[in-house]
Amino acid sequence: MPKIKLTPAQEITKRFVQAIDSLVGVRNGERITLLKISEELNMHSSNITRLKTSLTHAPTIDACYLLCKKYGISPSWLLMGTGTMTIEVKDLPVDILDKLEEFKEEIKRTILAQSSNHRTPKPNKLKVFH
Repeated sequence: MPKIKLTPAQEITKRFVQAIDSLVGVRNGERITLLKISEELNMHSSNITRLKTSLTHAPTIDACYLLCKKYGISPSWLLMGTGTMTIEVKDLPVDILDKLEEFKEEIKRTILAQSSNHRTPKPNKLKVFH
């Protein structure tokens, strides 16, 4: 059976879920739950569960930004699939996170534009969760 090509937005959603799954558990002696992560990302935990089960849903740009900033997920990996999943937040130049904040809308427009170049799902059917 041929593989279905994912849209850029679907690829980001897939990596977003992969990052969250990698965070759940015990890190540095602290128990990290899906509920705690969802609160940190200003999302309902049920929406994260929906992201895991449906490629017609996508995280918000704000949630992507917070995932990178609070948990050391590489913005390049999350948005483009390049490099490694995690980086040390302390190793990031401060201006990178500031730039990511500045370009949220540009990133959103790029994702939507790329999604419109693919057949499914159509951008108007892509649900973005908070």
